[in-house]
Amino acid sequence: MPRPEGRGVIMRYELFGTLNQVGGRAVCDLDDEGPEGLEWPLVGPVCGRIALTNTGSSINAHGYLKTVMRMECSRCLQPVEVPLDIEVNEECALAQIDSPQPPAGDQIPLLDEATVDLSELVRQMLGLHTPLRVLCAPDCKGLCPHCGADLNRGKCNCKQDDIDPRLMPLKQLTGQ
Repeated sequence: MPRPEGRGVIMRYELFGTLNQVGGRAVCDLDDEGPEGLEWPLVGPVCGRIALTNTGSSINAHGYLKTVMRMECSRCLQPVEVPLDIEVNEECALAQIDSPQPPAGDQIPLLDEATVDLSELVRQMLGLHTPLRVLCAPDCKGLCPHCGADLNRGKCNCKQDDIDPRLMPLKQLTGQ
């Protein structure tokens, strides 16, 4: 799909009127930098294919996205590369991006004259499919709650006998 104005424009495709009529269809192959506004950085490009179909009242976006996101392990805070493989099936607004009236409901605006801008659709799909927590390994030991040492690299020198006084009766019950 031809791009307008070279490399500086990301996830925008010139469609030359293919979506302006009911039943119009266009396929956009993505291999671009990630859109702005993501919580976590991407390791590489966002790749995928999105087929757009004009249904009359909206545009159906159907396809897939693939990328790798760099997150932090929820236990030890070490960087973790998380592959994302996302199936896309969304109804998007058939509206100008910079229109003063926002699209109805949860629809994502796509059209700006003859150009389709997929960056907001991709940003929302990546945000929705980002895992809430990831682990560097299933047996990650995390950080010491006292000194913050990474317990995967070895034991720390903190006194481990410290127990919340409210939990002392439970410790006495278990005999530890």
